[in-house]
Amino acid sequence: LLVFILTIGALYTNFQSFANRVDSIFDSQYVANHNRIYLWKANWMIFTENPIFGLGFEENRKQIDTYLDRFDQPKVMRNHPHNTYINFLAGLGIFGLAFFLLFVGWNLKSTLAGLRSENAFHRTLFVGALGLQLVILLGGLTECNFEDSELNHQYILFAALVEYLRQTYAGAELETKITA
Repeated sequence: LLVFILTIGALYTNFQSFANRVDSIFDSQYVANHNRIYLWKANWMIFTENPIFGLGFEENRKQIDTYLDRFDQPKVMRNHPHNTYINFLAGLGIFGLAFFLLFVGWNLKSTLAGLRSENAFHRTLFVGALGLQLVILLGGLTECNFEDSELNHQYILFAALVEYLRQTYAGAELETKITA
């Protein structure tokens, strides 16, 4: 975490284009932020009207115009909500988000457990898998990562690899304890 914070600080200090991009995140007049906020509000409205199971898979995207029209903002782009978590809530409701978070939580737990592996190659894979998961999950705050097939396929591949290694490692450790 400290390395991450120091890296962001160094990038912010030394690269003006990076600093401008970071600053734009908090600028309410920046067009992309303006659009994103209205998309979040509209999708949140969809969720509040359909909290249990949502509007239906990808239906929030198909019906976004109906909700955006309530804000009388004609220049807002008509797109997905640019937030993975709000997208799950609007499309699949609290149940959809809960299952997604359970899946993600299980993967993170397995990955963190794998970091204790005695095998250096396995630990390297677990570190890579952890980095991949964190980037995708944090990026999900401003983009719908799981609508991008390349990203979600890569995430699933690493989740499968992590689970395979976790089970293999746990089984080998259990055998060692039994025979010792």
